[in-house]
Amino acid sequence: MAKQSGLGDRLFIGGIDLSGDIGSIERVAGGHAVIDVTGLDKSAHERIGGMRDGGIDYTAYWNPGLTGAHAALSPLPYSDVMLSYCRGTALGDPGACCIAKQINYDPKRGADGSITLQVSAQSNAYGLEWGRQLTAGVRTDTAATNGTGIDTTASAAFGLQAYLQVFGVTGTSVTVKIQDSADNSTFADVSGAAFTAATGVTTERIAISNAATATNTGVTFTISTTYTDTIIPLSGETLRSIVDYITSDVSITNTIYTGCTNPSILRQIIDVGAAIAGLYVGDRVVSGAYPADTVITSITTGGNKITVSHPSTRALAGGGEQITFQHRVGSTNIRYGAQVVFGADADETADSLLRTRVTVTGTFGASDTTITCLAGEDTYVTPGMLVNHSSFPSNVVTAVDTTTHTITVSPGSNSATGSGGDVDFGYDTGDTTLGKGIGFVRMFGNAFPAIV
Repeated sequence: MAKQSGLGDRLFIGGIDLSGDIGSIERVAGGHAVIDVTGLDKSAHERIGGMRDGGIDYTAYWNPGLTGAHAALSPLPYSDVMLSYCRGTALGDPGACCIAKQINYDPKRGADGSITLQVSAQSNAYGLEWGRQLTAGVRTDTAATNGTGIDTTASAAFGLQAYLQVFGVTGTSVTVKIQDSADNSTFADVSGAAFTAATGVTTERIAISNAATATNTGVTFTISTTYTDTIIPLSGETLRSIVDYITSDVSITNTIYTGCTNPSILRQIIDVGAAIAGLYVGDRVVSGAYPADTVITSITTGGNKITVSHPSTRALAGGGEQITFQHRVGSTNIRYGAQVVFGADADETADSLLRTRVTVTGTFGASDTTITCLAGEDTYVTPGMLVNHSSFPSNVVTAVDTTTHTITVSPGSNSATGSGGDVDFGYDTGDTTLGKGIGFVRMFGNAFPAIV
């Protein structure tokens, strides 16, 4: 292979691609420290190998943006940071990875007006490890898939160490694992070579025994990804709670009690009818007998009773009713935020807000200007919405009759039949430019998404 330049290199740090902000890499160091064991009878030094060591030093440019070098490097975390230096970004290119402590963050203002950042990272526990890249730089997948393998040309018995940097996850999680193959056709999992499911920006190093053997020649590695998604219904939620969802990337755990009762006088007290487990102050109370924003305010230690923020609108059934308690847990992996705009009522519920996307099961015929839907599906369809369906190109809703459940559009359909098909209605909230279709970027009245 011919000599190469360093053009096309990348540097990933802690799940962030900072390559565009890195000006130079001064040091990618590995190896062992040495211990001087020179005897009195020797006229030259004798040395033996000591502790493994390593580190990466680099210079970055000043970028104060949300995902720029300043935001990523200035916190100087006490915890470990993963650095991945890619010598090129073709599949199989060399790469050096290091679990390290960031030692410094030293901005320097030059006489020419430039501002650069001098940063040093020193390895912690593992030293610096070189390997081969199993992706061509940053990889993006939208569904479960296999990557293209690399050929190691011969079987080997040296185990593996693998590093993963996840730059973002849309949905619930992504799982990455390494497989091998003797023929680049039939693949098998490598024991111990699966990463923990990632739910957001994260990094991970895995390793298997250095005695592990790939028994077949032409070993090929693949990367498999699995995505799942969770939709959280917003009915009964307030603007305030919606903002909480967004800013804390909330996941929800439901705890259900089926024998709940409340005294006719003290309706802010609920007897769940069993020993309390899995409930916490602040958990949301989901029941037709309580207002939508009701939460637990106190829990009786060792008992069956809890106190909630609002009295019920009625007594619970004598034999006990089912109540769901929602516990919300936030993630710290997000890099976005939200807030209620000035003048908006933070306690207004989502039920009273303008829907930006609605799907109905519609029937229509050739050149029809009306779509008939199921009862109740037309509740949130409003005049002015765009029609997102192949039979209705560039159509707009002009009227909605919730008695006959017909939606009038203009112009008519260009399809002879449309029985039982899903028809989407929505407002252009800016997502058409993102290729997401209409109505996915939410707006409430005159409040639109904005970077904060």
